[in-house]
Amino acid sequence: MIARVRVGVEWLGLGFAVALAACGANVRGDLPAQGRDVWLDDATIGPIEGCSRGDGTGRGRWEVIEHPPGFSRRAGAQVLAFDRSIAIIGGYGEDNTATDNWRYEHETRRWTRLGAAWTSVASRSMTAAWMPEAREFFVWLGPEFGRAGRGVRLALDGTAREVSMDGAPRTFVQRAAAVAGMVFVAAGVSEGDHNEFALYDPRSDRWESVQAPREQNARAAFSLVADGRSVTMWGGSDATSSTGGSRDDGWRFDVLARQWSGVSRVRAASGRWGHDALWIGDSMWVWGGYNRWNVRTGGRYFAGPDQWLPVSGLGAPGASSETTSFAHWSAWTGSDVFVWTLTATGEASAGRWDPRADRWFAAEPPPLAATRREAASVWSDCALYVVGGRHGQRFEFATEVLRWVP
Repeated sequence: MIARVRVGVEWLGLGFAVALAACGANVRGDLPAQGRDVWLDDATIGPIEGCSRGDGTGRGRWEVIEHPPGFSRRAGAQVLAFDRSIAIIGGYGEDNTATDNWRYEHETRRWTRLGAAWTSVASRSMTAAWMPEAREFFVWLGPEFGRAGRGVRLALDGTAREVSMDGAPRTFVQRAAAVAGMVFVAAGVSEGDHNEFALYDPRSDRWESVQAPREQNARAAFSLVADGRSVTMWGGSDATSSTGGSRDDGWRFDVLARQWSGVSRVRAASGRWGHDALWIGDSMWVWGGYNRWNVRTGGRYFAGPDQWLPVSGLGAPGASSETTSFAHWSAWTGSDVFVWTLTATGEASAGRWDPRADRWFAAEPPPLAATRREAASVWSDCALYVVGGRHGQRFEFATEVLRWVP
């Protein structure tokens, strides 16, 4: 059945709120125009804009990519998209190490080993970012196993070099994002009750400390999203409280102006930690996470007007009960958000969220999803890649690299 729906910030008889989103790269983050008519197909969301593959139903198909010899079984890897390629960095496996890092090019289906001169160390606090101007990867390994944290730059030619530690964060780096030619890092609590922030300049191999706003307060399990000029940190849990209460506030840092500004809490997504957050062209999209139980709702934050719009949870993938624990992964396709989930018992589900109508459509989860706990997902060149993972009960690690094409 085809239904014509008037789009606006209003509640419809169907029981969900809808809002129209401009899907361009609007860094200002203006609110979407209201009141346009769109056509919604009840059966499918349809093809992804700019992607000509598939049969047009939007259900897509999964396929296995053959990996090269020496590719380690792993979970917890960092997977980044760049230059119509993906990079697979670090992670941990049966012997607690993943010493190999790889690049996979979509068109040629070619594998290249990255950082062959560098032996990575398994670290659950590892984070990475692609530095497009420097044409290198920034990788930070948190302090574990009695050693201090350290940074490494991996080049596409297989070479590696250490990042300067002069002025580097003293605590483990929780999040890193490339923005405005630099890398912004958000670390743990180092002094008082505030997180530690810094900027790394790959041109000079130097660090610049970033003063935290007085009201920011310490947090963990927050999200960090970059939009080309600024970064927004939001949500998380209280890092100085034994109860670890969830947060519904955030801060935005303009890298060029070196200036912080608060994120509105009016109509904001409910407080949560461990949530997904993505930049979807004109706004920050927040979904899922945990409070007392699982959260199956979200919100969109528009920086220009400093305002939020809700994201419906009606029809979203996830556990059938809010008391059932489930993990989730998400990726922005350029026109919608693909989300897949996995419960502790191995129940998998997936969906695509349409920003034009604030509506969820069914999608296919990865095959053998029960072995994909702590997997990594990324969208690149009209395909969703899922790398590694482990079986939740037996700690068996996966080697397959999966790809979903619409």
